[in-house]
Amino acid sequence: MLYRIDPPENPPEYDEWLDAQDEKKELLKKAGKITEKIPVEFAGIDDLEIAAGLLTHARQTFDDIMNEYRRLEDDFPSELSDPDMAFDDNVWEGDR
Repeated sequence: MLYRIDPPENPPEYDEWLDAQDEKKELLKKAGKITEKIPVEFAGIDDLEIAAGLLTHARQTFDDIMNEYRRLEDDFPSELSDPDMAFDDNVWEGDR
């Protein structure tokens, strides 16, 4: 039986899929950080106006994030369409 010294390389499509999954995770983190900036306690009209402005800006940013996430999900669904696309690094060369 032959042993593989180097693990087989993944097909480029699989690497692109992995990159897209990482991108989606980053978009979700970005969305979470947006909400941290919005105050939840108000002392008067100034606080309300600031929060309203932040919410308006947050909504626009959320729309951009959702559009990008949808595009990535359409091109690279979370579920791998071809599970055989990725090689198992622990497979022996003679076992394929």
